Amino acid sequence: LKQACFWRSRPGMSLIQVLLACGQPESRQAAEQRLGDAERQNGVLFMIECAAVLRDAQAPPHARQLAGILLKNAVAAGQEGARDRQLRARWLSCSLEVRAQLKAATMDALLGPAEVGVQRAACQCVARIAALDVPCGAWPEAIPELAQAIINNPNGAASEAMLALGYIAEEWWWRHVRDCDVQ
Repeated sequence: LKQACFWRSRPGMSLIQVLLACGQPESRQAAEQRLGDAERQNGVLFMIECAAVLRDAQAPPHARQLAGILLKNAVAAGQEGARDRQLRARWLSCSLEVRAQLKAATMDALLGPAEVGVQRAACQCVARIAALDVPCGAWPEAIPELAQAIINNPNGAASEAMLALGYIAEEWWWRHVRDCDVQ
């Protein structure tokens, strides 16, 4: 994934450092502001950078986990409304190449070396993206790849792959089923 530093307000400060600063009381507010500004300035690049940190096995687990949560929240909101429509429209306007990069990064983090907090954040990202892309045929390999991970258990990721499928079911219910008039 392409790394860019467009959002830095201080030269030499990486996204990982900003994510870690979110966990420090004395720097949390400034770090959160910097992250919010970055997403507003260029949401697509922000998602790419968060995905790169989520995928980076050398990054501190706490930073990877927070990057995953930020990525999930940048793809779509967790509740209906104007913000959710805006985020979904942004996601759908991303090039297919960018969307493929983000999907690969989230799946790599989910199925990579066991780091439970990171895998859980990746599960949520996979589910949020799958809720948008699988129904329209834009990610047909998602469910088979998770099913294969359950069978093959790479890096002990079978339980996390099952959890991702559960999150996908919740996302689909929330986005596609709950308002259906089933009688």
